[in-house]
Amino acid sequence: MSTSIWDCVSAPAPRYMLRLDVLNRLFDTYLKDRAFRFLEIGPGLGDVGRYLETFENCTAGVLVDFSEQSSEHLKKRFAGSAGVSVQYGDIMQLEELSDFDVMLAFEVLEHVENDEQMLAGIAQKLVPGGLFFMSVPAYQKKWQRQDEYAGHLRRYERAELNSKLRNAGFELLEIVDYGFPLTSLMRPVRWFAYRNRPSEDAVELTKRSGVDRPFFSTKSTQLARLFYWPFQKIQWLFRKGELGDGLIVVARKAR
Repeated sequence: MSTSIWDCVSAPAPRYMLRLDVLNRLFDTYLKDRAFRFLEIGPGLGDVGRYLETFENCTAGVLVDFSEQSSEHLKKRFAGSAGVSVQYGDIMQLEELSDFDVMLAFEVLEHVENDEQMLAGIAQKLVPGGLFFMSVPAYQKKWQRQDEYAGHLRRYERAELNSKLRNAGFELLEIVDYGFPLTSLMRPVRWFAYRNRPSEDAVELTKRSGVDRPFFSTKSTQLARLFYWPFQKIQWLFRKGELGDGLIVVARKAR
């Protein structure tokens, strides 16, 4: 596998680049020695799906999004892909999609009103022993205007995620706190940038959140990598703490 995850980045937003660095480490740990067929829920611009399809042990992939705008973008991006397909719709209503070895949902669960029902539905679509990778915004005390603009309904605590995953039939394998110190430094900037954004319908905000990257483009990716590199190293040192503003989870469906 010669492709790097950084070759697949569409828009290098700061928090996103920090998350990708952690995912890169976790994929290397959990996916390199097993054949897998994957499904990603709410894949946004499709960067993770593009990366996973380059794995020699990836047999096929499905990207599902209920945003028509995102789905159209993904269909164009993966038009030449032989192994990855795109479906538009609600994952909970697409009963034909099942028996996946790996499922992924990054920045999705916080948009869902009944998150426990969704976790149970994801577990049903995994094979026994299948892996689930997920990220969510962390710590309700860090709620701010940007969460409202993105259509978030909540932020999560470690214990809460562990309990909800266990109730859905998962075993928690790893949970990583990410973002510190860069997201802490950027918090005042985010407050200022989003302070006057008008309130909108949460569903429409959710549909837009995966593809709305107004300040970034692929042209800035290489320069951004150099800037984020030290922050990526620092955040990994603090991954077991509660200083960041996001959590990344690896869980396994009970056999």
